[in-house]
Amino acid sequence: DFEEAAHQRLELPRGFDRVIPEGTRGPAVFGNARPTSTAARTGSYAFQFKLDGHSMAARSRPGTIPVRPGTDLTVSGWTRTDGLREASVRLAAWLVDESGRRISPVSHSSMLKGNHDWTELNITVEGWNLNGVELVTELQVLQPIDQDQTQLALAPVADIDGHVYFDDIMIVQRPSVRISDANACGLH
Repeated sequence: DFEEAAHQRLELPRGFDRVIPEGTRGPAVFGNARPTSTAARTGSYAFQFKLDGHSMAARSRPGTIPVRPGTDLTVSGWTRTDGLREASVRLAAWLVDESGRRISPVSHSSMLKGNHDWTELNITVEGWNLNGVELVTELQVLQPIDQDQTQLALAPVADIDGHVYFDDIMIVQRPSVRISDANACGLH
């Protein structure tokens, strides 16, 4: 919920690093991302991205979100967009093993394009058959050229300004039931 900014002056919310969005061919990290008290959904603070014509992302740091191996997860979060014409917003998440290697495909929420009041985004990360020990989450703002990797030179003009806010990110372990056969020969 980014409320730690009420007690500490932070460049970025605790547990997040600025990165080039996963799966893009973007340049170095541009734009501005910081906690802000001007547009929270709940509480006093949200995480704000100020666009400058490039795609942007913030990713959870290693060790931030440990998970139980063999579980499915739901990641949800709220976003608000102001001044966007071409850029889109989404959540991304994946599982990693104990050595930090990605072991699941990257799951994405739907893309949210244009100007919206607080809107919930959701992802399901399937890990029931994986030995994932940590979840990596990424908050993404994607310019047109990074939204569709099949476009090369024909992408619309990028948004050079606008604001995106994220708040109330939640990770829920989905309940699961495992039934094993107690009879060694499998006949009943």
